[in-house]
Amino acid sequence: MERYLGIIKLFNIVAAVVIVLGVVALVWLMVERGRGDRAAVDSGSIVLPTGFRVIEMSATSDFVFLLLGDDDDALLLLRLDPRDPASSASFVVETARP
Repeated sequence: MERYLGIIKLFNIVAAVVIVLGVVALVWLMVERGRGDRAAVDSGSIVLPTGFRVIEMSATSDFVFLLLGDDDDALLLLRLDPRDPASSASFVVETARP
């Protein structure tokens, strides 16, 4: 019986070490991912199409999205890439009209 208790104690110690090492590895990965190698954008400007104004703005880790609107209820969605302005795109948003 004491032999089995020794095996259980050894298993618990090994399991605790694995858990501690796993937590350390996860924290290290989160810190490394948080640092990232993305270059920060210092400043910039966006020229909006004539007559349009920003209605909403949203951002992801890679893009900035601007929803633009004008007085005629036309909508335009801009996808901006701060790291590569040449890859920015715009999309006309069509809405159902009664």
